[in-house]
Amino acid sequence: MRYPIGKNISREREDGFTLLELSFVIIIIGITMIPILHAIDRYYEQRRVDYTERTIRAATDMIVEFRSNGVPELFNNNSYVYPCPSRRDLPSNHTDFGMSIDCDNLAAYGLNNAGDCNMGICLAASNPAQDKDGNGATDLVIIGGFPVTSMQIAESSGQNLDFRTDDYFSTRMDTDGWNSQLTYAVTYNLTQADSLENFWHGVISAQDEFGNPTAGVSNDAHFAIISHGPDRKGAYNANGIQAAACGTTTNDDENCDNDSTFIQSLGSYMGGGTEHFDDFIRFSKETSLSIWEETQDSIGRDQLYFAPSGNLGINEDAAPPNIAMSVNGTLQANNNILVDEICDEPKLNPDTTINADADCFDPEIITGDVGNCRPDQALKGIWNGVKQCEDIVFEVPGTGQLENASCSGVGNGWLRGFKSNGELICY
Repeated sequence: MRYPIGKNISREREDGFTLLELSFVIIIIGITMIPILHAIDRYYEQRRVDYTERTIRAATDMIVEFRSNGVPELFNNNSYVYPCPSRRDLPSNHTDFGMSIDCDNLAAYGLNNAGDCNMGICLAASNPAQDKDGNGATDLVIIGGFPVTSMQIAESSGQNLDFRTDDYFSTRMDTDGWNSQLTYAVTYNLTQADSLENFWHGVISAQDEFGNPTAGVSNDAHFAIISHGPDRKGAYNANGIQAAACGTTTNDDENCDNDSTFIQSLGSYMGGGTEHFDDFIRFSKETSLSIWEETQDSIGRDQLYFAPSGNLGINEDAAPPNIAMSVNGTLQANNNILVDEICDEPKLNPDTTINADADCFDPEIITGDVGNCRPDQALKGIWNGVKQCEDIVFEVPGTGQLENASCSGVGNGWLRGFKSNGELICY
């Protein structure tokens, strides 16, 4: 075969990667993806954290509102109590999931003494032992699941309660960010009938990781809401099964050992040592605020005053008072009363407009600036709301002479009377 002279004869080279080059490309892509995958994982983990924190905050609000509003339909007409925990051994599709147990019949659940645990519910003795209700027995704490279903029943029972479920979440708040049920621990005494006024009965202890009281709680919390965090130690999942056993060596093991003490660590320690702590927890308690404060005046006399900035109502049956002090009944005073006006009805309507039906009297007409006469005069009377002043003239005893009286030289005082020797009694 002959070829034309000058024609370059060669095989054309095919473009592409060799196996070695392709391996290098795959390795480079993998190395590049590591921080991206890590960032995605951190993003979703932070979403779980944020969701859990909002869930616990809302759950705490719900429990507080439940007690303060009173929902007798759920507790045999025992209103103004905290709800009892729910069973944690039930799956989320069970009809009794999230329903408060009957705290008036704990024996029905196998709970008779401190230390008993059954159906995901436990009884614990207060530690240190307390007897705040004075019945001669150590107060108890009952631990179980957050009664989310009871909350929703209360919201729909016509009580006009705002449990905020719809405000924060599109779900039922059955679980935290790691699909674990929330744990709810409550002072047992405060689940009993009409305990609203027993704000001092809380016996739950809150400690930091060093064993010191924390969160403003010193063995007196009313209740606690706990998420057992990413490791889920001691938590029950949505199927009613304990996700991971509770240990005994780390800080957050204190939150799942079913006693009356719980830890709120100053930080989150994700390592595997004894300081490991990944739980989320909120405590709640009520404190008393005295509406009266005691002090002394400039000369050491005891004084009592109304401390809050709002209005004071005494023996009011209906709406809160819309004036500084509203008294339903008879007001008696054995000394001076300092008021701007005395009215037979509130001077202002609830919308702060003037009450046209109120008849008011201004004490200053006879006691204050409006009724003042000159120091050498005396107030003789009132005529059509106008003061009637008159010069003071008296006879000097034993002399038959008339003189004008004046207390103007005694600190601009007022004449009260005369002594037997004719001296003025100024005030």
